[in-house]
Amino acid sequence: MESQAMERTKPKRPEPLVGKYFRAVIAEAHELRLWLEALKVVHDEPTIIVDYRGIKVRQMDPSRTTAVHFELDRYVFDEFDVSLRDEEDIKLAVAVAPILKLLRGVKRRTRRRPATKAEFGLNEEQKLWLRLYNGYSQEITFTPLEPDEPFGELKVPFTAKITLDAQELLRAVKDLVKAFEAEYARITIDSDGLHITAENWEGHEFKATFGRIDESVLDHKVDEPATAVFDATELLKILKVGAKLADVVEVELATNKPIRLGFKLPYSAVLTYYLSIFFFISPPIKYVLHIHLIGGLAEYRDHARGFIKALEAIAKYRLTSMYFLMTSGEDYVLFSEELKGELQRVLSAK
Repeated sequence: MESQAMERTKPKRPEPLVGKYFRAVIAEAHELRLWLEALKVVHDEPTIIVDYRGIKVRQMDPSRTTAVHFELDRYVFDEFDVSLRDEEDIKLAVAVAPILKLLRGVKRRTRRRPATKAEFGLNEEQKLWLRLYNGYSQEITFTPLEPDEPFGELKVPFTAKITLDAQELLRAVKDLVKAFEAEYARITIDSDGLHITAENWEGHEFKATFGRIDESVLDHKVDEPATAVFDATELLKILKVGAKLADVVEVELATNKPIRLGFKLPYSAVLTYYLSIFFFISPPIKYVLHIHLIGGLAEYRDHARGFIKALEAIAKYRLTSMYFLMTSGEDYVLFSEELKGELQRVLSAK
């Protein structure tokens, strides 16, 4: 899943879906809210595919570093009706934000608070609609957007797997990001269990371990130990929405490959995320810092050395490699011939 820019254009409207419509009813609208939040963490306008078997989403984010595979069997719904020809489906993109605004006040049912019922679908005029019932009804109608093509099967040769309590894994990653302020998480699965390590800007080290005999570990299988580094903030976003829907998460890993997070929902459904490795791990990224000084270099040399010393400390904890080049209006200086040669190799590398 290589990172690539994606230009935003004016939303396109899909071709009319002549003769196609669907309708789904769920007694607990709060669950619908959680489903949409789980999709929005990857894409603001996910493409939804509806057929006789139910609803599914296979969506990558615009940068193509995160993917979600989400499926709901038709029997998850209290009612599910669809009108299609044989082997047909309904494919459309949905802007999630306006729907979540309507659903933001929806709470889970309690003894004192009745559930909010949700009914939604695509009508014969090819408009999407959502209706909520809780003492009175609310309804919004909107036009579907142009769908994306769903991503194909991701064939990652995973070599290690562990099944955990989703809330405990969320708590560990939250501590990593919120309390420790780390930007990346190195995850390792070996014969001892799952390990999460990181370093922050001050050089302090963080480590959390889920041992194979810990109560939070439900299953553990290792063909070959695996380790990879991931964006800690993106990992936290996924775990936050996933842990609201499932108590258990299955983590699969291969060395320097995307991670798979499969949440085990308590009904007939699939919620799986794939997250690409953190950018500086494979292949290593080389950085060149070019400082240009106005005037002669000699008068700046002492200040420049102090500046570079600080940058070298940052490089030690944040970057795989950093190279320094200094030029001035009067001369062109590298601090050593060895560094000059190395710099030229980096700049000429393809």
